[in-house]
Amino acid sequence: MTREKSFSDLETQFRIQRKRKLIIINKKKAQRLFLTKNYFNFINGFEDLLLKDNSSNSKKYSNFKTISDFNRIYKLDKQISKSLFYQLSNVEIELKSNIAYYFCEKYCSDGVIDNLKYEDISCYTIPDSNSGLSQYVHYFYKTDSRGRLNNKKTHKLFLKHTIPIHTNNLIFSGIIEPDNRPQYPSKFYLKGRFTGSLKGLRNNEFEGTLIIDSQQNNINSISDSQQNNVTISLNDVAGKFVDLSYSDYCKIKYPHISSYRKPPFWVIINTLMLNDLIILFHGLDRDIQNSIVKKMGNFDINNGGKEEFLNALDIVKQLRNKVAHHEIVTRFKTDNNIPINAGLISRLDLRTRTANLEIKLCDTIIVLNEFYSFKMTSVKFKIRFYMLFNMILLNNDINKKFKSQIGL
Repeated sequence: MTREKSFSDLETQFRIQRKRKLIIINKKKAQRLFLTKNYFNFINGFEDLLLKDNSSNSKKYSNFKTISDFNRIYKLDKQISKSLFYQLSNVEIELKSNIAYYFCEKYCSDGVIDNLKYEDISCYTIPDSNSGLSQYVHYFYKTDSRGRLNNKKTHKLFLKHTIPIHTNNLIFSGIIEPDNRPQYPSKFYLKGRFTGSLKGLRNNEFEGTLIIDSQQNNINSISDSQQNNVTISLNDVAGKFVDLSYSDYCKIKYPHISSYRKPPFWVIINTLMLNDLIILFHGLDRDIQNSIVKKMGNFDINNGGKEEFLNALDIVKQLRNKVAHHEIVTRFKTDNNIPINAGLISRLDLRTRTANLEIKLCDTIIVLNEFYSFKMTSVKFKIRFYMLFNMILLNNDINKKFKSQIGL
């Protein structure tokens, strides 16, 4: 059933809460909270904890509930979110470090010449549908019947990339091809090697195709026919690079990487998001995967540990997305379409909602505590302190609902 909500100004919001029997001593402070914290998040996000009857259409708070009760749970949620973001970042950073280390240990032992092996698909094991969730294994490396990569279902390390550029002093060597379409008489494709500097970046070299407009850039040395084995200077020229490797793309996009001719994996991996890392993990050789799993947490690689690890990583991603987007973390539940690993349920005594699906915040934290770099002490302390203070205020009804909400 859909709902409709019309706009309410601060005065109306105040009257609504008074009508629901919320005790508000300082009207201006309450309205400031509504405005700065977002009324929907501040009130609607936590009202279930304070309502007398959650099932009633006529909302009334239980006895002696104040605006401070809302403010304390709101602050607690933000404090927990901040602590979790730090701990989840530790897990992500360690995952990046371990992937880069164990991959390079195996494939990059001959020095700088091996630095770009992370772009070589032959250094990976392409996962199949039995290797993990489809949202990961189907997006590692996908080709069509002609062997062409599917750009939407292939990891960015193996794709070709596009980026606009403006040259400072660049030397091009290679082939120049005209567009040949009558509507683009001055459009040319420069295919080959580029050496020199782009605006704001250090001297470097790139391989790919640069698309330029000779009229806009006032270049008169390019003929209308194809030119082979050409070397020309491109000074103060604007254009668009296409067909760049990921490493060359990063040398342009990220100034701190522009000093590397062959950026090593431990530098490049910092440009990957958590979802990229999880997809990449699925394609690593089994021995590399095992080394990472054993190094990062309490997962028995000989007894389903890798599957537990992957499930825990997916939970890390789910919770991190909530925290990063400032959503209410004390209402967190794992996605109800992603099963919780049976080994984790049994070993950690997790309480799923039904059929191995959906755990709440407390059980989520128990799972994440299996990573060595994740510590749940700070979050546990904040929850206990909040509930103790509720007991002092005789808010045991809030504690009861709060425990149920977080799965304590």
